[in-house]
Parts: sequence; structure tokens; C-alpha cells
Amino acid sequence: MSDKVQREKEEQYFQKKESDLRDKLRRRMQEAAEIARLKGEFGESDERVLKAFEEAGFSRETVVLLHLVPLVEVAWADGSVSAAERADILEVAKIRNIVPGSPAYDMLERGLRERPKPEMFDAVRRAIRIIFESLPKEKQDEIEKTVTSACMHVALASGGFLGMGEKVSDAERTALQRVARTFEEAHAAGARKVQGTL
Repeated sequence: MSDKVQREKEEQYFQKKESDLRDKLRRRMQEAAEIARLKGEFGESDERVLKAFEEAGFSRETVVLLHLVPLVEVAWADGSVSAAERADILEVAKIRNIVPGSPAYDMLERGLRERPKPEMFDAVRRAIRIIFESLPKEKQDEIEKTVTSACMHVALASGGFLGMGEKVSDAERTALQRVARTFEEAHAAGARKVQGTL
């Protein structure tokens, strides 16, 4: 091998290494920005919330789905996700800037195609409680109203037959109650925390 070819190979090798390092640094910066954004959104200043997300099967890239998981749970309550329910959930995702091709969108799509395990829904409700109890009252009210309203919208999306009959099934009603109970428990835990500091 000539010196010129050797030098070209070495140069290509170092260019690749440099490119890999830049990509790694860019990913780390994006992760740090996402953590900062989440901490700002949820008012959490430690890693406890992120740990709860990871235990629920989320990465730092997919944790933006947290508020959408209750909607997915309500959609699956009857055993399948209708086209109307799917469209509603994807519309909420779009509003929250969860775009096709992103890890969060791919995870959401998978959750609408294949029913997530009940343990995943349980873990997400635990994560929501951890976040919720540490938020100021105004933020709690805002999140609770937004999530429960979106869940009800999903439950109503394909209910009844030709506009007649029950719009929300018993299974959907049960799922809605589970979501509501999550917020009630978080309110109670938050109140106990405040009383403990008085």
C-alpha cells in the first residue's frame, strides 16, 4: 500500500471518528435540552421523575408521550382502537409536536397497533402521580383538565351506533375512572406533602 493510500485511509478514519463524536455530542445536548424542558414543564428538579418514566418503558426521547398514554388506554378499553379514536389521538400528538419519524411518534403508532401490557399503563399512572403531586395547583388543574377532556373525547369518538345508544361503553367508563383516580390520588398525596411542611 502506497503512502498516499495509507494517508487517505487514515484521514477517512479520523474524519469518521470526528463525525461520530459530533453526533454523540449532539445527542447528549438534545437529551440535556429535553431533560431541561421536562423539568420546566413538570416542575421537577431531580431524577426521580425520569427514573419513573424509564421504569414505564420510556426513553428521554419518548417521555413526551406521557399525557397521551391515558388516551391510548381509553382507546383500547373495548379491545381495539377504532379509526376515529386513532385519528383523535394522532391529532393530539400533532398539537404536542410529536411528528412522524420521531421515536415518540413511532412508539405511539406501535401502541395504537398493538395493545400495550396493563403493567405499562399502571407504570405510567405511577409516573403521572409522581409528577403531579409536585406541581403547583394551577398546573395540576391545567393538566388534569386537558388529559381528562382528551380521554373523554376519545371515548366518545366511536361510541353508539348511527348516533344512537350509549356513547361511552362500560369498559371505557372504567378506563376513564382509572385516569380520574390517578389525579385524585396525586391531589391527595400533594395535599399530604403540603400539610407535612406546615
